[in-house]
Amino acid sequence: MRDRPAAGKFLFNAETIDRLQTYYERVKDLSYRPGATPGIYNAFVYGPGLIVTRSWAKAIPGWSKSIVLGKTIWQ
Repeated sequence: MRDRPAAGKFLFNAETIDRLQTYYERVKDLSYRPGATPGIYNAFVYGPGLIVTRSWAKAIPGWSKSIVLGKTIWQ
């Protein structure tokens, strides 16, 4: 895509999105690069999302934050 309107941008198709978990599993144990945000994937996947406030999510019982079938129980 060097000579196209999207030059310099990251482009993803549906197949790439479907494989995100596989790609993450391959690299999750690698060292972070300087300037990276460690834990951002888990914060996104297991976090409260856009509707539930973080303060509410922090106040729920610890047991409800256990992961079952790829989601926390409270989700």
